Amino acid sequence: MLNKLVPFGAGLTGVLLLFLGIHCFVVPEIAAQGYGLPAGGDAGPWMQATGMRDIALGVAMLGVLWKHRAAIPLLLGCVMILPISDAGVVIASGAPIEAAATHMVSGTGLAVLLLLSVLNQRTQPAQDS
Repeated sequence: MLNKLVPFGAGLTGVLLLFLGIHCFVVPEIAAQGYGLPAGGDAGPWMQATGMRDIALGVAMLGVLWKHRAAIPLLLGCVMILPISDAGVVIASGAPIEAAATHMVSGTGLAVLLLLSVLNQRTQPAQDS
Protein backbone atom coordinates (compact mmCIF):
# COMPACT_ATOMS: atom_id res chain seq x y z
CA MET A 1 0.00 0.00 0.00
CA LEU A 2 2.86 2.40 0.80
CA ASN A 3 4.15 1.67 -2.67
CA LYS A 4 1.13 3.53 -4.06
CA LEU A 5 0.50 6.01 -1.24
CA VAL A 6 3.95 7.61 -1.24
CA PRO A 7 4.08 8.39 -4.99
CA PHE A 8 0.48 9.65 -4.81
CA GLY A 9 1.34 11.91 -1.86
CA ALA A 10 4.51 13.18 -3.55
CA GLY A 11 2.62 13.85 -6.77
CA LEU A 12 -0.16 15.62 -4.90
CA THR A 13 2.44 17.70 -3.06
CA GLY A 14 4.03 18.70 -6.36
CA VAL A 15 0.71 19.66 -7.94
CA LEU A 16 -0.41 21.59 -4.85
CA LEU A 17 2.89 23.48 -4.79
CA LEU A 18 2.38 24.39 -8.43
CA PHE A 19 -1.14 25.67 -7.80
CA LEU A 20 -0.06 27.52 -4.67
CA GLY A 21 2.79 29.14 -6.56
CA ILE A 22 0.54 30.19 -9.43
CA HIS A 23 -1.98 31.60 -6.93
CA CYS A 24 0.75 33.65 -5.21
CA PHE A 25 2.02 34.92 -8.52
CA VAL A 26 -1.35 35.80 -10.08
CA VAL A 27 -3.19 37.27 -7.06
CA PRO A 28 -0.47 38.13 -4.51
CA GLU A 29 -2.69 40.30 -2.30
CA ILE A 30 -5.19 37.49 -1.73
CA ALA A 31 -2.37 34.98 -1.33
CA ALA A 32 -0.80 37.17 1.39
CA GLN A 33 -3.95 36.85 3.46
CA GLY A 34 -3.93 33.07 3.02
CA TYR A 35 -0.25 33.08 3.94
CA GLY A 36 -1.16 34.72 7.24
CA LEU A 37 0.23 38.17 6.59
CA PRO A 38 -1.58 41.45 6.02
CA ALA A 39 -2.06 42.27 2.35
CA GLY A 40 -0.26 45.60 2.46
CA GLY A 41 0.92 47.58 -0.52
CA ASP A 42 4.30 45.83 -0.64
CA ALA A 43 2.95 42.28 -0.30
CA GLY A 44 2.84 41.74 -4.08
CA PRO A 45 6.53 41.30 -4.87
CA TRP A 46 7.16 39.18 -1.76
CA MET A 47 4.27 36.88 -2.49
CA GLN A 48 5.31 36.59 -6.13
CA ALA A 49 8.80 35.57 -4.98
CA THR A 50 7.23 33.02 -2.66
CA GLY A 51 5.06 31.82 -5.53
CA MET A 52 8.04 31.31 -7.81
CA ARG A 53 9.75 29.33 -5.04
CA ASP A 54 6.67 27.10 -4.73
CA ILE A 55 6.43 26.62 -8.51
CA ALA A 56 10.10 25.59 -8.66
CA LEU A 57 9.64 23.14 -5.79
CA GLY A 58 6.48 21.71 -7.37
CA VAL A 59 8.33 21.10 -10.63
CA ALA A 60 11.24 19.55 -8.70
CA MET A 61 8.88 17.26 -6.77
CA LEU A 62 7.18 16.07 -9.95
CA GLY A 63 10.55 15.61 -11.68
CA VAL A 64 11.92 13.53 -8.82
CA LEU A 65 8.72 11.49 -8.75
CA TRP A 66 9.01 10.89 -12.48
CA LYS A 67 12.72 10.05 -12.76
CA HIS A 68 14.29 9.39 -9.33
CA ARG A 69 11.75 8.04 -6.86
CA ALA A 70 14.49 6.95 -4.46
CA ALA A 71 15.22 10.64 -3.82
CA ILE A 72 11.66 11.42 -2.66
CA PRO A 73 12.52 11.23 1.08
CA LEU A 74 15.48 13.57 0.63
CA LEU A 75 13.43 16.13 -1.28
CA LEU A 76 10.53 15.88 1.20
CA GLY A 77 12.95 16.50 4.06
CA CYS A 78 14.24 19.62 2.32
CA VAL A 79 10.78 20.88 1.38
CA MET A 80 9.54 20.32 4.94
CA ILE A 81 11.80 23.16 6.09
CA LEU A 82 9.67 25.67 4.18
CA PRO A 83 6.33 25.47 6.01
CA ILE A 84 8.16 25.41 9.33
CA SER A 85 10.12 28.55 8.45
CA ASP A 86 7.02 30.15 6.90
CA ALA A 87 5.14 29.62 10.18
CA GLY A 88 8.04 31.26 11.99
CA VAL A 89 7.92 34.25 9.65
CA VAL A 90 4.18 34.67 10.17
CA ILE A 91 4.47 34.43 13.96
CA ALA A 92 7.49 36.76 14.03
CA SER A 93 5.53 39.33 12.03
CA GLY A 94 3.20 39.72 14.98
CA ALA A 95 0.29 37.82 13.47
CA PRO A 96 -1.69 35.58 15.80
CA ILE A 97 -0.59 31.95 15.95
CA GLU A 98 -3.80 30.94 14.18
CA ALA A 99 -2.49 32.75 11.09
CA ALA A 100 0.38 30.25 10.94
CA ALA A 101 -1.91 27.22 11.24
CA THR A 102 -1.91 26.39 7.53
CA HIS A 103 1.88 26.29 7.53
CA MET A 104 1.96 24.08 10.63
CA VAL A 105 -0.57 21.68 9.10
CA SER A 106 1.42 21.59 5.85
CA GLY A 107 4.62 20.85 7.77
CA THR A 108 2.89 18.07 9.67
CA GLY A 109 1.54 16.56 6.44
CA LEU A 110 4.97 16.65 4.86
CA ALA A 111 6.49 15.05 7.98
CA VAL A 112 3.99 12.19 7.78
CA LEU A 113 4.68 11.73 4.07
CA LEU A 114 8.42 11.80 4.77
CA LEU A 115 8.08 9.09 7.43
CA LEU A 116 5.94 6.97 5.10
CA SER A 117 8.46 7.36 2.28
CA VAL A 118 11.35 6.33 4.52
CA LEU A 119 9.35 3.35 5.77
CA ASN A 120 8.50 2.44 2.18
CA GLN A 121 12.17 2.51 1.17
CA ARG A 122 13.15 0.34 4.11
CA THR A 123 10.54 -2.30 3.32
CA GLN A 124 11.19 -2.46 -0.41
CA PRO A 125 14.29 -2.15 -2.57
CA ALA A 126 14.70 1.22 -4.23
CA GLN A 127 13.56 1.30 -7.84
CA ASP A 128 14.48 4.35 -9.90
CA SER A 129 12.55 4.48 -13.12
